[in-house]
Amino acid sequence: MNQYLLEILLPKFPGEDFFALIPEQRKMVNDFMRDGIISSYSLSLDRTHLWMTMVGLSEKSILNVVNEFPLAKFMSIKIHPLTFHVGAGISIPQVSLN
Repeated sequence: MNQYLLEILLPKFPGEDFFALIPEQRKMVNDFMRDGIISSYSLSLDRTHLWMTMVGLSEKSILNVVNEFPLAKFMSIKIHPLTFHVGAGISIPQVSLN
């Protein structure tokens, strides 16, 4: 499997049709994160830029996944193949038996 960074532009002034799709988009992203397809998902403060790291066989397979998103028709996407992606994992403190 290969890793990819997706650089996504969103509309500066989205309409009601955009906002109506956000709950469905969030559910799908959460499902893909749970399944290990999306490893990170970040939205800029002005909500016009989105960055995602994804795992897939090819750029085409990544694009096929992204095209399933409810908000896909509002996205302008650039896909960058990565040599690697390192992120800080969530660590759970060890339990002390004292």
